Amino acid sequence: MSADTASYGLHVGPQVKAQATRQFVTPAAPPPPPTPGEPRRGGFIVKSRAVQNLQFRATVEGHEFLSDEGLEAGGNDAGPAPLRYFLAGIMMCHQVMTVKSATLLDLKLHHLESEISGVMGRPAEGEPGGFVRVILNVSIESQNSDDQIRKIVEQAGQRCPAFVTIQRAAAVDLTLKHNGQVIQERTYEVQSR
Repeated sequence: MSADTASYGLHVGPQVKAQATRQFVTPAAPPPPPTPGEPRRGGFIVKSRAVQNLQFRATVEGHEFLSDEGLEAGGNDAGPAPLRYFLAGIMMCHQVMTVKSATLLDLKLHHLESEISGVMGRPAEGEPGGFVRVILNVSIESQNSDDQIRKIVEQAGQRCPAFVTIQRAAAVDLTLKHNGQVIQERTYEVQSR
């Protein structure tokens, strides 16, 4: 265990700062123009195939994961339901961007933990379907100031594509704890493009 890991707990290697610098500090070259007649494709592709009942196996970049509905929803409960992955993706993207933001400012984090939940609309009662509110609780332990922690979490919210995307569809309530104390409670209202 390195001295860095022993004193701070969360080890972040130098490659993270190098990549974050390329991503957020160094100007990027413009993307190549689209090929006429070709469909527009994203930067990565996730594929999925039906296994049985409501169970699906997805693959992306050499990784596989299983999704299934719970028994009460007609599945076999062989893996998290798709919306659990959706919420986890928002949360973990935000965590990645929090670590990258801290790294760019040379801030060390001892511990980073988050919890996310979503409130679904009730179409039968006239509300829109899908998530109408997401609740994200972020807890950080560090020797940094509260202002520095607020700054990196704010930057994470601006840099995380999943967080920015969900803000276009649902309000996000974010509670930030630093060293066990709530230092920020903020609602990000639905943003238009």
